[in-house]
Amino acid sequence: MTAQLNGDPTPRQISDKVEIAVPSTALLRAVLPFGTSGDGFWQCRDEAWLSCVPQIESLMTQSSLPSDVLMLKEHPDKRVLLWQNKAQAVLPTIVKVTTALKRRCRFRTRRRLESEAFALVCAERRGLRVPKLYACGTWGWWFCRRRVVLSMEYLPWPSLLEQLSSANNEAERWRLMRRVSKLLHQLQDSGCVHVDFGPHNILMAPDLKADDVLIDWEFAGFPVRASNDTFAAQAGYFSWMVATSGRFVSPNLIEAWFSETLSERRFTNPDRMWTIWRRNYLTRESSRLRMSWH
Repeated sequence: MTAQLNGDPTPRQISDKVEIAVPSTALLRAVLPFGTSGDGFWQCRDEAWLSCVPQIESLMTQSSLPSDVLMLKEHPDKRVLLWQNKAQAVLPTIVKVTTALKRRCRFRTRRRLESEAFALVCAERRGLRVPKLYACGTWGWWFCRRRVVLSMEYLPWPSLLEQLSSANNEAERWRLMRRVSKLLHQLQDSGCVHVDFGPHNILMAPDLKADDVLIDWEFAGFPVRASNDTFAAQAGYFSWMVATSGRFVSPNLIEAWFSETLSERRFTNPDRMWTIWRRNYLTRESSRLRMSWH
């Protein structure tokens, strides 16, 4: 981890500004140490990554992937790559690339990855274990900024969804679910709102003493104080995802999980929390509450 530069804002200054849903480019540049390369702009948290920018740019222009790059996900406007730069002994890295060919989509696609970069920095400074951010930048002609690239740490850990599917019995699934309670409490205490809090976005640490990691921070929010309703809505959305993603966990275990999680928070209005949880557990239409920090 690089040392904090003089131009970096303090966590308090970040908290005063992050209520906006999408950070501006100027605010993103203020959070990350700034470096330039080519005709785009780059923010790099590690100076070594500035030397990797030309290789990343060449990867985006090649029709066939080199031997040290593995395609993880591919969509018409987004690719997720696993890159091992053996020449510079860089650790395996996740590289997200978005491409916007239509002019009306360029601003939206650029802001999505910039928002994820900003959220990773904010979550880290609020004490959450997240993938380390290496670099974020745009690349392309100066008037269109066609591509946005986000480079971050690769963690070869299994997801909670994989762990639940391979669990042998209910007792093992219960232990996995209880580990999620700790992560949910950390989100609430740090004032973070993760809109896609599901088992596919939770990486389980192999060491029980280490913290599990939450990924995909594109639509996260950082209100001054996370509301109790948002806590119940996130738990309800997570329960819905667990119940419908392969049906590995029984409904009785899911309800017992929320009961234990709720008792640890000691809310003054548990009946309201149960109502919000059930509503979001039975339907996925919970984005309004989960994004109530807007």
